[in-house]
Amino acid sequence: MDRRRIQGGGMSDRYHHFIKAMTDAIGYAPDCIEPGRIQRFATSSNKASKPGYCKLWPDEESGFFGDFRTGAFETWSAHSRASMTPVERQRHDQQVAQAKAERDKQQAQRWLKNCKRIRDAWLSACDLTMGDPVTLYLKRRGLVGLRTFPAALRYHRALPYWHEGQVIGTYPAMLARFHATDGRCVALHQTYLTQDGCKANVPTPKKMSPTSGHLMGGCIPLAQPVDGALGIAEGIETALCASAGSGVPVVAAYSASCLAGFVLPNGLKRLVIFGDNDDSGTGQSAAEKLACRARAAGIAVTVAVPQTPNTDWADVWAQRDEMRVDAVAESLERSYMEWEQA
Repeated sequence: MDRRRIQGGGMSDRYHHFIKAMTDAIGYAPDCIEPGRIQRFATSSNKASKPGYCKLWPDEESGFFGDFRTGAFETWSAHSRASMTPVERQRHDQQVAQAKAERDKQQAQRWLKNCKRIRDAWLSACDLTMGDPVTLYLKRRGLVGLRTFPAALRYHRALPYWHEGQVIGTYPAMLARFHATDGRCVALHQTYLTQDGCKANVPTPKKMSPTSGHLMGGCIPLAQPVDGALGIAEGIETALCASAGSGVPVVAAYSASCLAGFVLPNGLKRLVIFGDNDDSGTGQSAAEKLACRARAAGIAVTVAVPQTPNTDWADVWAQRDEMRVDAVAESLERSYMEWEQA
């Protein structure tokens, strides 16, 4: 093993190019790489979870990288295909095939293990009932009048909280099923709580479980389309509040990237995107990306974003900004009328 290269000294240009290609493509790269083996690495502040992976061949001529959580996968070569000789192209193609086989094997093992964890956690939870920590939490978020609850939500009495590879305690938790585009539950969104419905005092009160499939394109199915109409927001609470304020059935995308990549259901005629007003512009950008795809598919689209910076529709609902809620309803009505007249 070339310790000097791995630890940062004397790294070749190819090594640097591989790292840059990985960072540009998936946004992350490990601190160091050992050429010749598949390496796992974290893609967020949660260092215990390592959905990222990469492999640089010992000659540093080619490699591959990806993210199990998002499904991203790319191969890399130090040379363009056009500049390769027939022998080099054949060798490169063989390495790509080997890379995919290695990736698929690791992914299948990971997903099988996670599938059991997801199933066990869900079956250990129960339906929501008035007065449990989850309904108290939703009430604190402004959902006072909620009397029926989505089947995609459950209450877990004592969910283990993992931090840096070990369990630091068990807490009441709200579980939400995340469904892939084929309808399979591939993850559980977990909100850790106290008995009186506050967020638990843990490093990350909201987190996604390890996955058993790709998240991109899917959602948390809090509702189903009604008469061809559906709404989508990022967070669970935001979706529930947006639905309460507008009367539109709303699903939760979990994140801005998942919202932007949401796969539009067959038969959808009208889409309402309840975007976040982020200081960074991330929420607005994700909403516009989805809106562009939906319009291109012939779907009537309304994009609703709160006027106040750095807020979402859960914040609006909690403040009971009825004027703004009415404005959204009027905007929806105009959108529907325009669609019907088209």
